[in-house]
Amino acid sequence: KKGTRHIAGAAAGSEWWGGAGGAGAPVLYTATTDADGGTTQLTEIDPATGAVRWQTRASGDLRPIGVARGALYLLDNAAVVRTAGIARVDTVTHAMR
Repeated sequence: KKGTRHIAGAAAGSEWWGGAGGAGAPVLYTATTDADGGTTQLTEIDPATGAVRWQTRASGDLRPIGVARGALYLLDNAAVVRTAGIARVDTVTHAMR
């Protein structure tokens, strides 16, 4: 299909979000939560080539909610005994808070 790309390793059920990466170039972000909801695979993808630029595994059931001011923001939905929180990933350094 025109305008689509196959992303190697992208799991069914992944959540996607587009935005600007650290250099200001367009990127796609995916968040794929494990079946038990304990960790989420975060991936930054070049939309032009489908190449993975960066990925990490983070604790929690994370869902992307936006990209702004040099960061990807994620909502932690794994709030069984605690209130849901917001995680922030710097789009340049990929440091997570």
